[in-house]
Amino acid sequence: MNIVEELVEYSKLAWDRGLTESTGGNMSVRLDANTIYITPHSSIKHFLKPKDIIKITLDDKIIEGDGEPSSERKMHFLIYKERPD
Repeated sequence: MNIVEELVEYSKLAWDRGLTESTGGNMSVRLDANTIYITPHSSIKHFLKPKDIIKITLDDKIIEGDGEPSSERKMHFLIYKERPD
């Protein structure tokens, strides 16, 4: 299982266990020092597919993906910048 598939799987687990509802609970994972994968804006996590995940830089440039990244992405960016580990 690759990192995108894992992000999809954990997003679905959060939905299935009632840890998120509706379109909330966006998730991301760091790929490298300046790049993350993030769930799309207004997505129901139970129905995500790997093709839905967006690859984006921490300065908000989309590298891969057709949708709009999470509206919470700036919070994710700040956390990754503050916590390089």
